[in-house]
Amino acid sequence: MDYVFTFDSTHHAIRAEGLLLSRGVDARVMPLPSAIRAGCGLCLRVSTAEAGRAMGLLTSGGIALGDIYESENVTGSCKYTLWRTAQ
Repeated sequence: MDYVFTFDSTHHAIRAEGLLLSRGVDARVMPLPSAIRAGCGLCLRVSTAEAGRAMGLLTSGGIALGDIYESENVTGSCKYTLWRTAQ
């Protein structure tokens, strides 16, 4: 399972990836899955093990988060479940 972080702007998504990578968090910017209707069209995929740390780093780095979804592979396709709404 992974987490998908959404953002209100592409700038925040790109900054978030750079910040997390510089701190050793495996994060990847990708197009927003069509099943998710939030944000700017880009999102950040982060592993379950790194999600809490990623949230803390992004918040302390002043990067505004949108909604966060759990991503689970169910019978060959991804299922996205809202985990936390934007603050």
